[in-house]
Amino acid sequence: MPRQLNFDLPVTPDYARDRFVPAPGNAVALTMVTDGRPWPAQKLVLSGPGGAGKTHLAHIWAKRAGATLIDAQSLQGQDIMALATAPLAIDNVPDIKWLDSWPWRRC
Repeated sequence: MPRQLNFDLPVTPDYARDRFVPAPGNAVALTMVTDGRPWPAQKLVLSGPGGAGKTHLAHIWAKRAGATLIDAQSLQGQDIMALATAPLAIDNVPDIKWLDSWPWRRC
């Protein structure tokens, strides 16, 4: 019986707008990050299951808005108030384990 060969090839994600595949579950979010209209309170939260396109949408918006895109696990030790003075996208927010210790979370 033939044996399948496995190749450990690098995968480079392509987060370009033209590589995003709209679907019924993410079409509204795509419109929100691309149509240029202001968001309520100037903030937008994208939530959904893994593979829904949240990271891809964050990259599309960050490029369009000239924003900083940072992974949540990289936030610890950062000057968050300084980061928040400019357009900012935070990816993987549920991964912020230390966030519960912040005093404002108890408000």
